[in-house]
Amino acid sequence: MKNKLQSESLVKPVLQDIRRKILTWEFPPHFQLIEERLCQTYNVSRSPIRQALTHLEAEGLVEKRPRIGFFVKQVLLHDIEELYELRFALEWQVVKGLVNKELPEKTHQKLFNCWSKTDIEQNLSAEQLALLDEEFHTELAKAHGNKMILNQIRLINERIFVFREIDFRQEGRLADTQKEHLEILRRIIAKDLEYLEKILQKNIFSGLGNVKTAVIQLIAKSYIG
Repeated sequence: MKNKLQSESLVKPVLQDIRRKILTWEFPPHFQLIEERLCQTYNVSRSPIRQALTHLEAEGLVEKRPRIGFFVKQVLLHDIEELYELRFALEWQVVKGLVNKELPEKTHQKLFNCWSKTDIEQNLSAEQLALLDEEFHTELAKAHGNKMILNQIRLINERIFVFREIDFRQEGRLADTQKEHLEILRRIIAKDLEYLEKILQKNIFSGLGNVKTAVIQLIAKSYIG
């Protein structure tokens, strides 16, 4: 059990960093991920590297070629769109459920207090804001109570975290997100499903629009550079 926990603690940071480099085109499409070099880069044995690469293969970010090794696959805008569409479908089920079963006051107050602060932008980096945004949506899913939905949302969060961070680098995005999150909370309490659907769509798909623009720029830069 102890060895398993140690292995998992080594795999996670490696997995996250390789995923980040793939999604920001630092590791471009068709780039070979050589295990020996990755072991040296991350100062770990082959086991965590192989586990991370196998996980990324399951995510569709790398492919294993027999007797050759792992290579980065082309990340398509369509794949990113599908992730965000799945995210919306799951989170829409969450907020609908909260309208029917009531959002716990403790959760409401915690999220409202956090996102009503006016000094968030001065204190937090894009990465920290992405974590805060992730926490907001995860807390709603926890309050909903469906563990299967929560687990799926967590898996999606893991895959789109880099995109969340890119989104929060866009000018004005924090202010928009603050308004959207507070409005989501208000509409849950007011049981206003019609407007709640609109504001959740705006919150999720505005972020997708920013991400697609940034990804197109990264793709163009990778071909030029």
